[in-house]
Amino acid sequence: MPITFEKLASPTLRGRIAEQMREAILDGRLAEGERIVERKLASEFGASLTAVREALIELETDGFIEKLPNSTTHVIRLSEEDADKILSVRTVLEGYAIAEVAKSASEAEIEALMALVRDILEAAERGEVGRCLQKDLAFHTALWEITGNEHLAASLRRVVLPFYTFYSLRMRRGSLNHLRECAEAYLLVMSALHARDSKGASKALTYALRKWMEKARSV
Repeated sequence: MPITFEKLASPTLRGRIAEQMREAILDGRLAEGERIVERKLASEFGASLTAVREALIELETDGFIEKLPNSTTHVIRLSEEDADKILSVRTVLEGYAIAEVAKSASEAEIEALMALVRDILEAAERGEVGRCLQKDLAFHTALWEITGNEHLAASLRRVVLPFYTFYSLRMRRGSLNHLRECAEAYLLVMSALHARDSKGASKALTYALRKWMEKARSV
């Protein structure tokens, strides 16, 4: 069934278009590999082609969409081989990031991360895959920002975001237990952060990331 978007009117139109499309990818309304037509989007959003194209550039930079050689634009599709390659880079970069967080984060920052983990667990318990992925992304984004290293955060953002299109379709085909197991793995991460155990936090996060990949590949 074709997807439609509500019309928007805002000085930050480009950002709002990108935000709505990002949410549509995470909650499965836009599937991996689905073609994106600029003029159709402009009509649905009530926006100019310029605003839509700027939003698509933002989404392409974040790794949610890609322009193919024939100039058509599609939601990005990752093969399992691509996902494995990205995971190997992600575990190194994000393992370093969380070790830094364990050493330097304030108690308030750690509590903010814990609040996001509670949101992830709640969404998983309800079987809300799209919301679970949105909260998962918020957790990781917050983690990167806490490091205070903007170059690390930018690198992780570019590496990690394409994963969410890969997970979106696959986790919907899995069981509720799959989603719960992935969410619960973050409790080990938070336990290590509360203990200020940088090595334990890095190890726990690697376990959590590999758990997501294991469950995504099993369906």
